Amino acid sequence: MVRKGMLKEDEKSFEKSDKTDYLKQIKPADYKLLMEVKANYGTMSASALMKHTYLNFPFYATRSEVAETILNKEELKKVINSKSAETKTVSGIVLNHMRPHNLQKLDSVSPKAVFKYFRDLEQIAIPTLLVAVADAYATQMMPYGSLDAYHEFVKSMVAENQQMGKPKPLLTGDEIMKLLGIDPGPEVGLAVSYLAEAQALGQITTKAQAKELIKSKGYLNEGNA
Repeated sequence: MVRKGMLKEDEKSFEKSDKTDYLKQIKPADYKLLMEVKANYGTMSASALMKHTYLNFPFYATRSEVAETILNKEELKKVINSKSAETKTVSGIVLNHMRPHNLQKLDSVSPKAVFKYFRDLEQIAIPTLLVAVADAYATQMMPYGSLDAYHEFVKSMVAENQQMGKPKPLLTGDEIMKLLGIDPGPEVGLAVSYLAEAQALGQITTKAQAKELIKSKGYLNEGNA
């Protein structure tokens, strides 16, 4: 805006330099929101406004060069923790963004595939679906105009997962170890996950069925891939 002659800039402030009355050009609803912003934040100093932003939206402070001078130790710790969480989330989405593409290309997506997708990705499962839609459209991985089909795929994935739900486990890890006579370790985790899948898919519904399934040790053959 400075380069276009709309603002003048110095070390401490910006000043409007053209003669256009932009307030008269915006819609009444937008004008109302703008006045609310002014009422809430218009009297804040630059430091106070930055601190308010950093405390309420820590992610915006993760690359700040002045955060350490504005925030105390506890507040800064919150920012650092936010950075770790955001980095983990973004990394997970980038790593898994092709999974929805691969599933969408199938003639049909089995309930088992849906279960494993949401089990593996957990809290980033839906964000990854949305990123995959944007990625497919932006890279023209699918023809323009066929975005509706991808939306239906995403909706069906979410609906299938909601229908499965998260039923209470029929057996606990301790019960599995006692039943199989094994010690804590990776095998217990495999067994727990194997049971959760079978339960979510409706293959077992009772504790007795769960015990019989675990005693067969099918989870070792499958590798829970």
